[in-house]
Formats: sequence, C-alpha cells, structure tokens
Amino acid sequence: MVATVRGHDLAVTSLLNEGEDLVRGLGGRWLGLLVLSQLPWRYAECRFLAHVFELGEEVGDYGALLHLDGLMIAVALPLALYGRAVYVRAAHAQWSADALGNAWYPLKVPLGSLLNYLAVTLTLEILFLLLGWTVIALLPLAGLAGLAAATSVLSGRPGLAAAWRRIFEAHRFPRALFGLGLVIGLALLVAWINLLALLEVGVWLVGGPLGIDLASWRILWSTDNPYFLFWVWAGARILVEPFWLASHVALVNRVRSRSSGEDLRRRFAELTLPTAGL
Repeated sequence: MVATVRGHDLAVTSLLNEGEDLVRGLGGRWLGLLVLSQLPWRYAECRFLAHVFELGEEVGDYGALLHLDGLMIAVALPLALYGRAVYVRAAHAQWSADALGNAWYPLKVPLGSLLNYLAVTLTLEILFLLLGWTVIALLPLAGLAGLAAATSVLSGRPGLAAAWRRIFEAHRFPRALFGLGLVIGLALLVAWINLLALLEVGVWLVGGPLGIDLASWRILWSTDNPYFLFWVWAGARILVEPFWLASHVALVNRVRSRSSGEDLRRRFAELTLPTAGL
C-alpha cells in the first residue's frame, strides 16, 4: 500500500483514515514491537502515579521509593522512544514505498535521530509538568508530541534546532493538529471506559455464572483501586498509540508533499497509471 495525497486535503477524517491504512499496512510485526517497547515505560509511570496518589500528604516521607520510580521511568524511556521511532520509520517507509524490500530498514534508526527525539521529549515532558494542570495546554502539547514522534526519523544529525524546525513546519496547520488531538483524546477516553467495562464484566462472568471465588480480584479490579485505574488508562494509551503515531506521520508527509510538489507528482502518477484490463 502506497498512500497518495489527493489535492491539498488536510482534513482530520482524511488523516485518520490514512493513519488507519498505515497501521493496517504495517501489520503485526511492527505493532508488536511498539507495544512491547511501551510496556516498561507505562508500568513505571503507573507505579509512580499510583504511589503518589496512594501516599497523599505523606508523599514527602517516601523519597527513596519515588526516586526508584523515577529511575525506572528514566531507564524505560529510551526503549519506549526507540520503539516509537522504529514504528514511525516503518510508517514513513510504508507511506512512500521506500526501502520496503529491506526487512531491517525500520530498525536502523540513526543515533542522532534518537538523541534529538530524546531531548525534544524531555523538553515536552517538562512543559507538561509545568502547564498540564491548566488543561488548555494539553492539546497543543499533545500535538507537539505527535509531531516530535512523526519527525523523529527525518534527520540523522544531532541538533535541536533542526529537530524543532521540522516540528514547527507541520505545526503551521493548527486546525489539523487541534482536530487530531481532540479526536485522539476522545478515542483515549472511549478506550479507557470500554476497557474498564470489559474487565468488570469479565470478573462478573467468572465470579457469577461460573461460580469461581474471585473476592481478591474484585478488590484489585475495582474502580476504587487507583492502581487498576492507572493500569487501564495505560492500556488505553497503548491501544490508541499506533493510530496516534500513524495519523501524525500522514500529516507530516502531506505537509512535506505540499512544500516539495510531491503531491502533484503523486496525483499525476495516479491519473496516468494504466487501468488493469485495458
């Protein structure tokens, strides 16, 4: 599957549809690698948030525990970013049909790209901690995070200036970014609610009709348990993340096609392609 650019369409529905096509075209191999790379990071995040929520006002007395949680996040973050970069690199190759004959191409992410992505991600994480409580900043930060991932493999040379320039090249279309952020946010909420309901129904089915004693599981898999809520939220993020990345890859490639004239060349090739059977 080679994605095509039709006109100058940056509609959110079109980007989401193209992102879905990319996810489907990439198959289970790269999807599995992405999920596995995210699991340690999500676990460390859930552990940290649950400890903070559970300790409450006494959180200051458990510095060693929170320090360990933070260390786990720091160790898991590079692996998670590498998994994202591999998935994005595979999506870019799928979009443009470049290097599709080389099965190992997505894995060979340049070190400079990873260093740039790590630095940009740390900057965005700091901004999220400083501004996330305002709620208004969440959509812009989510858009920047998506663009940071989608542009992370476009340059192999270390340099923050070039990395941010690529991000803001696609950020010139705020309507598309805002729309993507809003839809992805709603998808996260829906996925979270569905997972909660699915797990609750699962516990009820096993403990009710089957008559199996699940008293301890009812406590663990309860909405009163912050660990359970955070874990289900992490599961929702893992479910939505492939589509989040792929839709931003589609946006970045369409913006690049606009500036380079690639969209016109693709459209011309599509129109002049011989029709099968003629």
